[in-house]
Amino acid sequence: MDEQPVQHVHGRGRVLAMGFAMAPLGITFGFINTTMPILLAAQGVPVHIIANVSVIGFLPTSIAFVLCPILDVRFTRRVYLIATAIFAALCLAGAVLEVHHLYLFTTLIALACVGAVFYGNALGSWQVDTLHTDDFGWLGAWVNIANLGAAGSFGTLSVKIIRTLPPGAAAAVIAGIVLLPLVLLRWFPEPVQPTRSAAETFRSLFRDLYHLMKQRAVLLGLAAFLLPASAFALSNLFSGLGADFHASEGFVATMTGVGVAIFCSVGTLAGGWLCSRYARGKVFVSVGFGGAASALFMMLTPHTTTFFTAGLVGYCFFQGISFTSFTAFSLDLTGKNNPLAATQISVLTAVVNMPILYMALADGHAHDRWGTNAMFATDAVGAIVAASLLLMLFKRYHVGRGELVHPDAAIAEA
Repeated sequence: MDEQPVQHVHGRGRVLAMGFAMAPLGITFGFINTTMPILLAAQGVPVHIIANVSVIGFLPTSIAFVLCPILDVRFTRRVYLIATAIFAALCLAGAVLEVHHLYLFTTLIALACVGAVFYGNALGSWQVDTLHTDDFGWLGAWVNIANLGAAGSFGTLSVKIIRTLPPGAAAAVIAGIVLLPLVLLRWFPEPVQPTRSAAETFRSLFRDLYHLMKQRAVLLGLAAFLLPASAFALSNLFSGLGADFHASEGFVATMTGVGVAIFCSVGTLAGGWLCSRYARGKVFVSVGFGGAASALFMMLTPHTTTFFTAGLVGYCFFQGISFTSFTAFSLDLTGKNNPLAATQISVLTAVVNMPILYMALADGHAHDRWGTNAMFATDAVGAIVAASLLLMLFKRYHVGRGELVHPDAAIAEA
């Protein structure tokens, strides 16, 4: 059984609203990435413990897809969106109140991440169901600007709130900020009502995913997400390269914090323009050449603060395009009337994080063993080889904009 068909709508206002409604995900990530280390460091918690808390806090981004099928049954996307936002808000508020109890604090931020990831997948499946495919390019831009802006601004704002207000008031304000983007729901198109039961969905989950994932467009999409064509793993390492480029700690912190958010945001807008005009899959793969060029630029130019800044700006600009094109391409691959939309989006999101991890490990190993230039070469060569291979495959099989327009038929035939 499939979800009832829905009229796919255009409209800049609706696209903008559905994009910026992703802010609760960025808010939660900003708390874990920025606020949490500051709060724990102020208590004298060692750096390695803070790192462990960060890993645990972000762990749901990689494993929550196992439970995401629940988003594809019984209730509408609106119900799930509101419920998961409230859950994330309450968990973050609880974390503020329990910041001096490390284990409980860690548990609460991890649960907040679970709620945020579920929220993001529920919103993504609502987007793909109701918006026209021509709008996916700009939608990807607004989604990622909302994420970057919310993460960057809330990380700083939440610390000021916690330091200024009494704990109870601070927790309430932070919860309110998480829930504020829900006002955008008034501009959303109506969601569809799922007709599958939970038992039916979970019982046939792996069979249905198999039949979806074995289609050519999805297989090549998975290959694009698993290979390091558009991993941009150096973004996780730039903050540790200050000494290599004779840059001060304060300058590096500014450039890799606020600077990265700004440059990536500009890139996401460029990505919206590109993805509204060209095949989204090909944009996602091709932008890896831009990241490789930026890495090679940093390898071949003098290691000074000036060239570090220029290379960082270029790398993050192309990374922003990558963010937008991934969002648009994953929506293309998910397709319309997909009864496993939220599940498939969560799987694709988990997959795309894998090359970021293994390339960061490879880049870091190259740096420690052979030096900074070897690190840049490793990142660039990985992107160039993967992107070249994928573009040949895309051209051979005519894939790039997404061929899955009726995934419900693939499941029905299973």
